[in-house]
Amino acid sequence: HHYLLSILMNVMSRFFKSLSGPHLYYTIRESHGDPDSKDIISYSSNQSPVEWFSDLILVAFEWTYTIIKYVSPLIAISLCRDGCESSYVKWLTKSRMACIAAVFFGSHIARGLARCMNADYIAFIDDVSTKMNSTMLFRKYDFDPVNVEPALESKTACKLKNVDASVLGWPLFGFIYTWIARPLAYPGSTFLLNRLMRLQLDNGRLYNFMSEENAKRTYRAIVKTADGNRIDTMFLDRRTVHENGETLVITSEGNAGYYELGCFDTAQKHGYSTLGWNHPGFAKSTGKPSDVTDANAILAVYEYAVDELKFPPGQIMLYGWSIGGFPTCYLASQQLDIGGVILDATFSDIKTLARSRMPESIGGLVNAIAERYFNLDNAHYLVQYPGPLRFIRRSRDEVIGDDPGRPETNHGNALVKTVLLKRYPEIVDNEVVQGALDNWLAVDNPSERKRILVGYDEKKYEQIMKDCNDSKESNRDPNDCVRKLSEDDKIKLAYYIFDKMFDDCNNGHNGMLSRSLFRKPWSPASDKTV
Repeated sequence: HHYLLSILMNVMSRFFKSLSGPHLYYTIRESHGDPDSKDIISYSSNQSPVEWFSDLILVAFEWTYTIIKYVSPLIAISLCRDGCESSYVKWLTKSRMACIAAVFFGSHIARGLARCMNADYIAFIDDVSTKMNSTMLFRKYDFDPVNVEPALESKTACKLKNVDASVLGWPLFGFIYTWIARPLAYPGSTFLLNRLMRLQLDNGRLYNFMSEENAKRTYRAIVKTADGNRIDTMFLDRRTVHENGETLVITSEGNAGYYELGCFDTAQKHGYSTLGWNHPGFAKSTGKPSDVTDANAILAVYEYAVDELKFPPGQIMLYGWSIGGFPTCYLASQQLDIGGVILDATFSDIKTLARSRMPESIGGLVNAIAERYFNLDNAHYLVQYPGPLRFIRRSRDEVIGDDPGRPETNHGNALVKTVLLKRYPEIVDNEVVQGALDNWLAVDNPSERKRILVGYDEKKYEQIMKDCNDSKESNRDPNDCVRKLSEDDKIKLAYYIFDKMFDDCNNGHNGMLSRSLFRKPWSPASDKTV
């Protein structure tokens, strides 16, 4: 009797684990016993028809729920207007509700039973039950990382103010933010885009595990943030195998970008060790994106890089593309000893950008919602970082440029000007110099900029920068060597600094970055790239 009871308890335990277990997509195995060669087996090829059909029904429920959520304001209006006479109330009879509930719960039970009889899923759920670290699990499986042991649990919370994003908190603002503003600002977090991109994301993740060059050095892990979100990360370790491998690049993606398909690939192609992560709510990361959740996510990812991956702060570079510039700038403001920052197609402040895209009549509402729910003020944080820096502007940017054909309308220009003014007030805080800076930003060709600088000698201004740095190290006022310069020399010195920090990419917002433009940030202290 004890033996039969033990078997029954084991079967019931596996059933309940399978019932609530995560989706399994692929199994990764050694090929013919060779640890350097991997075979990836799709779980769907081993699914029973019952499990496949149950999954299909539950996906249909997910789509239905999402559609209802987005049309719920219309349903609410109809209910308020017609009450019990509303067509929605009349359609949703007790018998229909019972039928829907039976199909929903029956599909869950059928899928759980089918999983119980699938040897691959049982092996997977047994590994998950052992509380195996997420990094080890991801070397064997590709799956939805729900409730797996994180590689790191961060206790470091950002200093930004968390606000109530529910409709109950501020009804009008909460409604606009939830149904309009957040999907527009972060389309990568929407159910629709995550579903449509799933196959490409799966292939992007598996590429590094299957790549002959990267397979043994690729590690996927879940990092838990201080606010409870689980951030999906991918780390490619190039230490000992490439001259750039001792430097880690932490990449932060755009508002519809994922590490599987985004700028992670740009950094790793240059031989750097690379750590990519997905914003909260993107792909397999949990939560909802906002300034607070993004800031907490990048703090947790950085903690993982330093504490678990063992990279010193001075050997970490940050690369932020588009809206990924915000977590990049925020982390740089908190960790001043980071080795460098690269900002690609990044704006200065989302409020200014959002107002330029909306009718002027609702500018105040746009400003209030942006400031309350996702106050992405990149300039405010970037000016606090004193280290090496590089800006990359997309000269035909259709997203953060008001007119893609006119570089002077790009919203990244204000970020460049703000940083230069903060770092070099004795040079840039001058109407003539700022006018020259506006002229340089209005063109996208370095040779055209230099043509208006008669007598420009790069070596001369390199020496002036060196003298300023020597003065700073000797505890003398570094601005002494600038005050004695003529206005013409100040313009040319400003151009020297601008040229070292700034690159134009002749492409649109989402175009591929030219390989030659991914260069290390410039360090004014040593007057060379680091």
